[in-house]
Amino acid sequence: MQQNGGNVLSADKKTFTVNSAANVAALQFMVDRVLKSNVMPTAKQFGGMGDWDMFKAGKLGMIVTGIWAFSDFAKNITDFEWDIAVEPGNTAKATHFFSNGIVVNKDTKVADAAFQWVRFACSSKEAAQIRIDASWELPPVTYPEVLAGYLKITPPAHRQVVFDTLSYLVTPPVIEQLTEMSDIIGAELTAAATGAKTPQQALDDAQKALEEKIKLS
Repeated sequence: MQQNGGNVLSADKKTFTVNSAANVAALQFMVDRVLKSNVMPTAKQFGGMGDWDMFKAGKLGMIVTGIWAFSDFAKNITDFEWDIAVEPGNTAKATHFFSNGIVVNKDTKVADAAFQWVRFACSSKEAAQIRIDASWELPPVTYPEVLAGYLKITPPAHRQVVFDTLSYLVTPPVIEQLTEMSDIIGAELTAAATGAKTPQQALDDAQKALEEKIKLS
């Protein structure tokens, strides 16, 4: 949606905007790649295979995934060279982003020890190096030597792209009924992708269901 200038919620987060013109156009753009040009496989063409397996088998030219795929692809893709790029948008670039949070229970009896552990896990050079060596998530630190070591690991050859994507990061909206919202939208996206509904109809139905079932504070 944000790659096409749309969003799930209004700017004030008080109303759903799922069936906006920008969002309908974005979904049409995606559906056409399945049902018209067929550069994206249909569910039948996937044949029960996951997108990772399809990509590793050379049956997908591009896959949208994250840095957690690097170690698997480096180990298991031997028939062709692969690399990464900032995800192409429609009218703008927007890339998925998430992070983990570490908290300490307010009722803990070992607050000092807990804080020391949190500080080590989140900010120490040693913990950052452990993350890099394990091909885990990027550490939330800026130690030049640690990050330089990360950039030297290949494949992918253009690992700098990982940092480039941060210029376009977006986060999904967070509401109390997040799972229910995702389920409603996901079901309608599937209906559009299979041709059971037009993108307009699918998002109109999603908008109606969201307004009926979810209360925005």
